[in-house]
Amino acid sequence: MILFHVTPKTNLPSILNTGLIPQVGERSEQLKEEPGVFLFPSYEDCETALSQWLGEQFENPYEELVSLKVTLPNDFPLEETCEWELVSRTIIEPKYIEFFKDEG
Repeated sequence: MILFHVTPKTNLPSILNTGLIPQVGERSEQLKEEPGVFLFPSYEDCETALSQWLGEQFENPYEELVSLKVTLPNDFPLEETCEWELVSRTIIEPKYIEFFKDEG
């Protein structure tokens, strides 16, 4: 199963070293969400989000963003929050993650 994740470029070294760890970031805190790693089921969904609501969530307009390609086993536990978003409540190990694209 191939999914996509967007993050500030400054997070890339840490993610590639330790993986994607479920957290409550600023955006999730405002919505009172539980810790999670938010993923898109297609790169098209990722692009759409970046050009709309997600792009607006990153406060610093000069912050460089990157997309990550996440290849998970089919039985990896995920929650479907809507048709364009999945959430992992489990750490996603670095072996499943690769840099995909600069979004700048």
